[in-house]
Amino acid sequence: MKTLLTLVSALFLAAAPAALAVDEDRAELARALFKALNDKGVKVRSEYDHGMLVAGSSVRLTTTLHAGNRYQLVVGTPYKSSDVDVRLYNKTTGRLVDEDIDEEPIAVVKWTPRETDEYEIVITMASCRGEQAAWVLQTGFFEAD
Repeated sequence: MKTLLTLVSALFLAAAPAALAVDEDRAELARALFKALNDKGVKVRSEYDHGMLVAGSSVRLTTTLHAGNRYQLVVGTPYKSSDVDVRLYNKTTGRLVDEDIDEEPIAVVKWTPRETDEYEIVITMASCRGEQAAWVLQTGFFEAD
């Protein structure tokens, strides 16, 4: 995770949110995350998820992860003064399969499902400077060995 954070930091992390620049910051972060994953040979879904969260709040997303693929779900906030966390749950069993809850603006979970199933992604803005902060989720995958 630290390698990805270093690469993305070199590409883009804004110092603080500017009210009118949020959409631009979010789009730039999405491009930086896409490039970081793609440069590592990871296929990236063409669509990315995004939104805004206040400190301490979460959003839940549902996605299908397919057997035979290894996934990297990368969540980031474009502001280095913010901390975003991500947890991945198997929706059928409710079991937590991976989480990244360190104090960083980029969080990564990795998972190789044995069977195709529905998963719940919980993104939490642990802390942020200002009233709220933008977040982006890029989903990357490659075929498992």
